[in-house]
Amino acid sequence: PLLAALERLGPGPYAVRSSMVGEDSGDHSFAGQLESLLFRRDAQEVTEAVRQCWASALAPRVLAYRRRVGLTGAARVGVVVQRMIDGDVSGVVFTAHPVSGRLDHSLLTAAWGLGEGIVSGLCDTDEFVWERATGEIEAAIAPDKHVAVRRARDGEPGTVEVPVPADQRGARCLSEAQVQQLAVECSRVARELGSPQDLEYTFEGD
Repeated sequence: PLLAALERLGPGPYAVRSSMVGEDSGDHSFAGQLESLLFRRDAQEVTEAVRQCWASALAPRVLAYRRRVGLTGAARVGVVVQRMIDGDVSGVVFTAHPVSGRLDHSLLTAAWGLGEGIVSGLCDTDEFVWERATGEIEAAIAPDKHVAVRRARDGEPGTVEVPVPADQRGARCLSEAQVQQLAVECSRVARELGSPQDLEYTFEGD
């Protein structure tokens, strides 16, 4: 089944991402505790990455968290395999502001490069506040930026953190038009699902 799925996806590279049942539930959060592996190039690397995702559910940090919150039984871990793209800018959209709690405000975070830099906490992010009635109302630009990019050395899979190019330092990662596009689309998704959401995104070209 895995090989057939890869054929349907088309040629690599692939992102192999863990997805635990209840990972971001109302009561618990396993976000960032499980393995995800990027730029896997072929069926052999994808197969090994799937095993690593499953095995990460038995990592000491995951088991310690499960004990602390009173979860019993075996962890249920799914694995998502996606076509990997070289993102120019990535981030997360919170359709309700996570600090103020305002439902008519969305908070958008953004960093150059791949979302891995944000998920790992290695890359500082720009932050934009979007108001449903008026559009973008605040922009905070991170001064010292790094970027997560595809690892090029020796053809190894995965990512590496590098300084952001000089011409992008101090520049906002998202244009006002992109902020508007993201906020409107993510608000539509939240309405369809019936509750506020946090949604990851990546722009590659247009």
